Amino acid sequence: MNGLGNDGGTQLVDLASTWLPVLSVALLIVFAALAARRSTWAWLAAGLSVLVTMVPFLVAGPGMAAFGLSPLAFLTLLVPLLGWWIWHRAGTEHTAGALPVRHATGKHYLIAAVILVVPALFSVVSLAPQGALAELSAGQAALAVLGQFMRGMLFVALLGLAFGLVESWWLLVLDSAWYLLPAVLGLNTIDPLNVSVAAHVAMAVLHAGVIIAAVLGYRAWNSRTGTSSMSGAGSVTNRA
Repeated sequence: MNGLGNDGGTQLVDLASTWLPVLSVALLIVFAALAARRSTWAWLAAGLSVLVTMVPFLVAGPGMAAFGLSPLAFLTLLVPLLGWWIWHRAGTEHTAGALPVRHATGKHYLIAAVILVVPALFSVVSLAPQGALAELSAGQAALAVLGQFMRGMLFVALLGLAFGLVESWWLLVLDSAWYLLPAVLGLNTIDPLNVSVAAHVAMAVLHAGVIIAAVLGYRAWNSRTGTSSMSGAGSVTNRA
């Protein structure tokens, strides 16, 4: 019975590690499609996407937690709640308007840079004394270092979209492009969850879908800038 139980647990972990990341990317496409329409339902899809991403690391045991359960990951999980609150409040509490869709300013770029760079520098500095980078090939080491800077990309993208910043769509593009980069360059990456080849192919296709949806979202929002945010095309709505 214990053997059967262990086998069942292992199969559950393998299933979660293989297909939950695929589901997470699919939910990100749903988020992008709904956010392009400025629907508050987008944040439900975003929250589920972030949560589903964390589940494989939870079921894989404490040894895997460091790979996917960083403080930034938990902060990213809170952003959809903030986004839903901002959009819902803007769409319901103002009799004449809603959250405006607007372009980012220099202040927004500075905040985004700090969020991306500072945690990444701490991560790289912590990896160096452990010799973790020395065990990798040159290509893998470069991707590992750059990957530390990319960890906060989804967090910054979602945060910017929560506040209606048009340029945040390009961060969503970069987040998915980062997943496709090793395949384009022909490099082997470190995969702590040992996701199957079929799942990697599915995620690559879905990430391409995220890029397309994000570009369409940018075009939709960019066409609304400069228009009135009062009950018009530039407002956030509660429609599904």
